[in-house]
Amino acid sequence: MEEESKSSTTDGIITSNRAKRPFLPHMRFKYVLTILLAGLIIAGVWWLFSSGRLVYVSSKSSAVACGPDIVTKYNAAMFYRPRNGSNTASLDETGLKNLASEIKSKAKYATDPTCQTILFWTAVHDNNYKAANEAYKAVKSLHDKGEFADSNLRSNDSLFTYQGYLNSLPGSGVTHAGENIGG
Repeated sequence: MEEESKSSTTDGIITSNRAKRPFLPHMRFKYVLTILLAGLIIAGVWWLFSSGRLVYVSSKSSAVACGPDIVTKYNAAMFYRPRNGSNTASLDETGLKNLASEIKSKAKYATDPTCQTILFWTAVHDNNYKAANEAYKAVKSLHDKGEFADSNLRSNDSLFTYQGYLNSLPGSGVTHAGENIGG
């Protein structure tokens, strides 16, 4: 055993037991490189979260007042097509009004982002600033809590565009092209 751990000379070639060790310098490099890469990935993900570029959204298990049936009715009403024997494409005005009334009769419509989004767009369509502003505030509040409208809604724009639509309504008080459209 003693002879195996020492260097030996055979025909002028010096050999060593060093090659039999399991942890060679190039293996140390691989481990160090792996640890450094893992650290960089962890630091990168941490930076993305802390800078706000990556946001964790948990799924909320809140009760849904406006489910797929309401979304389907809304999408059908908002689809421009000829109605009532006319050749001119239009929205279903009666359907939108009935849908808004149906939504407001539901128990938890105020805390459902899909309901509030539909109410916002119907109010914008009706040029009703007050109703649109109330719905906008509700949608924004729900959005800030991480609750979002059904992605199958027709005309479901990003939240940052809502303010522009809201400001374009009569009663908003915003001046456009030298006119005070708010009255």
